[in-house]
Amino acid sequence: MDSLHSGLISYYGMGIPILFFLLPLVTGLQPLLGIALSLTLVLTGFACAYIAMAIPKNNASRGAVLLIGAGLAFFEPWVGLLFGVLTTLLLVGWDRSVEPIPEEHEEAPAPVKLEAEG
Repeated sequence: MDSLHSGLISYYGMGIPILFFLLPLVTGLQPLLGIALSLTLVLTGFACAYIAMAIPKNNASRGAVLLIGAGLAFFEPWVGLLFGVLTTLLLVGWDRSVEPIPEEHEEAPAPVKLEAEG
């Protein structure tokens, strides 16, 4: 070691005294950890629900997604999944298309004729 400020001992010699000054701050903020965790879970749930409701294309599919989520949240996992399969079959129906991800084809609007064109 060339000096006191080089080598592995510098982490112990300089870092640990800083922890002694930060310990009262961390201890004082400990009661807020539950609130921080709750806020994190609520925001994560909101973001997941926002994305999950954007994926289905029609209202029946959105209703099935909502019921599947409620089934998984309130019942045991196997009951929620069974409920989800039955809900999907009853509300959305069996998909018989050969495309892996069916696209909804919308008709293009009719072109508007301007008076100057004739």
